[in-house]
Amino acid sequence: MGTTRVHQKLDIEAVLRPSRWASGMQVIGAIPAHVAGQLGLPPTARSVWLHEQTVAHITDQRNLTIADSEFVFEYMPAAVLHPMFCGREYKGDALRISLAEYVRSERRYLYLSATVVGAGDRDEVWVSSGYPMCEETLRRYLRCGRLQGVNAGGLEGGKTRTARRLQLGAATQMP
Repeated sequence: MGTTRVHQKLDIEAVLRPSRWASGMQVIGAIPAHVAGQLGLPPTARSVWLHEQTVAHITDQRNLTIADSEFVFEYMPAAVLHPMFCGREYKGDALRISLAEYVRSERRYLYLSATVVGAGDRDEVWVSSGYPMCEETLRRYLRCGRLQGVNAGGLEGGKTRTARRLQLGAATQMP
């Protein structure tokens, strides 16, 4: 049964994987309820969208190789569906959220930045950028408060494969 669950998760990520050749908008996934709650997002702001202009932005970033941008698109749904780290900040009037996931098979982190946009009676979350992130950058983001560990049911990291039991009120610290 555990094997079936893993295959289902992988299939969902494959279905949601964005195409760099698609025009218009693409849905990447839905932020889990416990992460949305931790970020203080409105209940209607869980679906994450990607616009073709953002695809071009990610592809054309000067410091990313083609392999780096492919890594971003390949694992973007994983960072949305089960992030290990998250954060929120305001830039002007806009609420920006950050999601980060460790991709074990690639031995690197993926960082996504998204903007919460008010759309009448409901809010939408739009990816604004994404890039591979090294451990040094992760530690810096954790120290400055840009990111924090996802907490789900008393587990740091929000996942059983990477999680450690937390004491209530304990600070997250990278080794």
